[in-house]
Amino acid sequence: MQVGSIGSSCETVKFEAPNQEESHITNVLRTYVGREWTQTEEARLRESVLKMKVAAQALKGIEQTFVEEGVPVHRIIDQIYLGSEAYLRALLKRTSLGGYPEGFNPKKIITLNFIEFMGERDFDALREFAGIDHIYVPIEDSPEGFECFIPTFPKIMGEFCEALLSGEGMLIQCKMGRSRSAAAAAMCIAKIAKLTFDEANALLRSIRSEVSRPMPIFPEGYYEYTGTVPFTWCAKQYCDENFV
Repeated sequence: MQVGSIGSSCETVKFEAPNQEESHITNVLRTYVGREWTQTEEARLRESVLKMKVAAQALKGIEQTFVEEGVPVHRIIDQIYLGSEAYLRALLKRTSLGGYPEGFNPKKIITLNFIEFMGERDFDALREFAGIDHIYVPIEDSPEGFECFIPTFPKIMGEFCEALLSGEGMLIQCKMGRSRSAAAAAMCIAKIAKLTFDEANALLRSIRSEVSRPMPIFPEGYYEYTGTVPFTWCAKQYCDENFV
């Protein structure tokens, strides 16, 4: 199996979705997207969902293949990316770290951690000079952080669907791009593609190996949070209990 973003080996797959699946996708869009969408946009989104499902199925029973670590951003599906806050830092400093996926040019950034290096002027500059809409959700990598995240999930799910509909670039990030942002992306994938959280998480790990596995406790030496329940585990429990 080729290592890379979702869809790298299944672009030519033809799929006629059963009515039940069509109904699920339509219901998700009606729930989370606050506008009407065109048939072309919906077809684009359905093709993206197909890529996710095919890639998830292909991973079953396969040993985890580790991809290059230390890369700030990985493309996870079409124009949706997952990464660390390093890109945002580089953007504000007008520098380039290199190692970005080809065509990487996000029009929206969702940040799921506290960022001490940005002020209101920086947020305005992103919008005015870089044309980037920044959604800032300051949360900790903890059960309390996840509780604060839950009310914002509909907004993030809506942005995820919007990016799939429009084809415009979006980056979901946190401090390291391994726990909070990855858990949010896995929840979005699980919701739209009717996958389990474990399947969505494995899909992300096949692309970005830094992504945390859902474990009930942080492993020894993992940040300063050893001994508390990780955000990713909370996300898994939430999905298992609330997603069909």
